[in-house]
Amino acid sequence: LGPNGAGKSTLLSVIAGLIRPTGGSVWFAGRAASDIDAATLATAGLCRIPEGHGVFANLTVAEHLWLLACRGRDRRSVEDRAFALFPRLADRRSQLAGSLSGGEQQMLALCRALVTDPTILLIDELSMGLAPIVVADLYERVAELAGGGTTIVLVEQFVHTISELATRGIALVAGRIVLDGPVSEITPHLRAAYFATPEEPLR
Repeated sequence: LGPNGAGKSTLLSVIAGLIRPTGGSVWFAGRAASDIDAATLATAGLCRIPEGHGVFANLTVAEHLWLLACRGRDRRSVEDRAFALFPRLADRRSQLAGSLSGGEQQMLALCRALVTDPTILLIDELSMGLAPIVVADLYERVAELAGGGTTIVLVEQFVHTISELATRGIALVAGRIVLDGPVSEITPHLRAAYFATPEEPLR
C-alpha cells in the first residue's frame, strides 16, 4: 500500500528480476533471487501482472492463451481452463485484446497468470480504472488462488479493495516502509502514513 510514487511498482519489478536492487536482497525458494534473471524466475513460477492490463493489443484472446501452450501445455486444455474462470472471454475468443474493455483486458491478464499455476503471483494495481463490480469479480479469483496456497503480493492504493483478502499489509512512503503488520492493525494509521516523511516512521 502507499500513495503514488511510493515505490510499490518498483518493488515488484525488483522482486521479478527486472530491476537490480541498490540495497537488500530478494529470496525466492531458498535462493538469492537478486542474482537470477527475470526469465529464470518466471520459469521457476514467479508471475507478474503489470499495471495497465499487460496484454498485447494486436493478439486475439485465443492467441494470448496459445502463448502458454508453447510452454508445453495443451492448447485446448489451456483454453478450457481459462474460459471456465472467465466465461465472458470465451465469447471474445477471436477478438483482438486491444478492443476489449478495461475489465476484460484485466480478466485476460489475470487468466494468463492463473492457468500457469504460479508459485508466486505479483499483481500491480489490478483495480485501476475499473468498475467496483468488475474489481470484485477479479479479486474473487485472486482469493481462490490464495486459498489454494499461492503466495500473492498485491500492489494497491486503496486498502478497502484488499482489506478482506490480505493477511499482511506494508505501507511504503518514498521507498521506505512506514507500516508493517496485519491489515486490520495498520488500517487506522494509513492516513497518517501517506503523509509521513521517510524521516518520520510510524511503525
